[in-house]
Amino acid sequence: MTPKNDPLLFAEFPPVSKEAWLEKIANDLKGKPLEKLAWRPAGPLRLSPVYTAEDLDVTANGIDGTPGVYPYRRGNRFHADGPGWQIVQEIPVQTGPQGRSLLRSAQSSDIPAVWVRGQTSETKALEALLSDLDITHTALHLDWPAMPSLLASDLYVAIAQQDGTRPEHLTGTLVNDPLSRSAKTGKTVSDFDLENFRAALDAFGTSPHFRACAADFSYIHEQGGHAVQELAFALSTLVDYLVWLGETEGRDAQEEYLRNLAVTFATGSQFFLEVAKWRAFRVLLAKVLDSMGFTDPDLQSPFLIARTAYRNLSRYDRHTNLLRNTTEAISAVFGGVQAVVVSAYDRVDHAESDTSLRLARNIQHLMKHEAYLDQVQDPAGGSYYVEQLTDQLGEAAWTSFQELEAAGGFRAALASGQIGQLLAEARTAQEQLLAKRRLTQIGVNNYPHPSETLAGDPTADDGRQAVPFEQLRLRADAFAAARGGQRLRAFLLLFGDTRMRNARSQFARNLIGSGGWEVLENSNPQEVEASLQEAIAAKPEAVVLCSADPAYFEQGPELISRLRAALPDIRIILAGKPEGAESLPVDDLIYAGLDAQAYLASLLQSVVPA
Repeated sequence: MTPKNDPLLFAEFPPVSKEAWLEKIANDLKGKPLEKLAWRPAGPLRLSPVYTAEDLDVTANGIDGTPGVYPYRRGNRFHADGPGWQIVQEIPVQTGPQGRSLLRSAQSSDIPAVWVRGQTSETKALEALLSDLDITHTALHLDWPAMPSLLASDLYVAIAQQDGTRPEHLTGTLVNDPLSRSAKTGKTVSDFDLENFRAALDAFGTSPHFRACAADFSYIHEQGGHAVQELAFALSTLVDYLVWLGETEGRDAQEEYLRNLAVTFATGSQFFLEVAKWRAFRVLLAKVLDSMGFTDPDLQSPFLIARTAYRNLSRYDRHTNLLRNTTEAISAVFGGVQAVVVSAYDRVDHAESDTSLRLARNIQHLMKHEAYLDQVQDPAGGSYYVEQLTDQLGEAAWTSFQELEAAGGFRAALASGQIGQLLAEARTAQEQLLAKRRLTQIGVNNYPHPSETLAGDPTADDGRQAVPFEQLRLRADAFAAARGGQRLRAFLLLFGDTRMRNARSQFARNLIGSGGWEVLENSNPQEVEASLQEAIAAKPEAVVLCSADPAYFEQGPELISRLRAALPDIRIILAGKPEGAESLPVDDLIYAGLDAQAYLASLLQSVVPA
């Protein structure tokens, strides 16, 4: 019996039809169209603001299914003792004593697994780091792109043998994915790369608990791709590997690959979309494998690893990264992954320390031991919204996947430049949303901490979405430093209607503060003359008028005239976009939908020429 039909649970609550809900919403909107509330979270997806039980078909696509049963919508494993997941500590430093120290510290904290990432091609660096690994108690997820995967495999196996560890006791994964590496770096995939990929799989032939073919699709999110592309590109990549193995070696090699498969995605900040992404991926992969004749559940259940995204991190207000990492990790757990890697909040500064790594792993300890998230499997299951999102995301990704296959598959799309073009288009669209503050990043384009400064070199474009705003902030910081710490100042002159002046002043404070300006405001908006004198006395670089539209035309002209007479170089800004604003002698209008990034750049240029 489903809960909605339980007479004891819902006897006093008669069912409400979707039509009744829509009627109630229409009344609340007071004539505004419901379409205004529709959300477009990724690519072609368009989501309604309301879903009800009438939108849910519990018999479709495994919604009413069981974890561990095809099509794996609710999880690709059934956990009798709770779902659980593997807590993985990222070890970011690949050479020297610092990396070894961080590794020893992680192991002393009884961490079950480590993710070791490195960039050097020197075998001694990896060998030294792995020599400190307690292989019998700690799983290793190895990501060492600068070294051929076969060489990394041989090193690990050799160290294990020296340590007396039997091959069947090795656990973990090896990032062994030349196609994704090519998409990330732009280097062409060679036959040698594919042969090396296959040979690395053989190196762990007697290690059933070590998955030597970890496909790392985190680059898609990190390069600005959306969830539909993540799923479509991942499916197409996996199909390419299966086709290549089938053509070169046959069915046994394909099955060996699937038994050794692990899949990694970056998990982003759109919580419910990320939950749905993992659920949809399992359904789609099962559908693909089923169509290719791989019906064994063991072949349809790759080990799923989530990594908190680098693209979402910020340098300013960087402790907010802890909150981002937390929600991203929770969404992955709700989505049903087997392992989670939480990066240090200061990874963006390449300054990871024992403290920041401890905070990273403690996020997951709190999730398990305080929030008990390991006690419930598929907690989002049955949610009208999440189930609809799972279906729509899966349908859109399937269409995109079929288009890639019709064009020759992932490798062909990569060689033609199609993959790069699609990612560039998605990134541009996302950057526009951030620039116009349709997509909010706390501490970056909304709710900034403008008095915070950064030390070190200016921010380079490392792919993070916060970089354009950070570069503006750094210019403002440099200007402040050049004049003894005095920041650019904007004075919010509040007057008139209380509700409108407060709303517009809050909007202006967040927007202008995002450019690194110090924001002041008058102490008593009821006293207009005193407020004007207060603004003049502050001698700011800009004054922002904050009131209701009628007051701008009634009191604005005189205020503007007197401000210009007292402060000839002042820049006067109007918060809002009232009809007829062009008749007011102001320099700028700021309003919802404005390209905040471009505006802040022009505002900075007007007072601090480059």
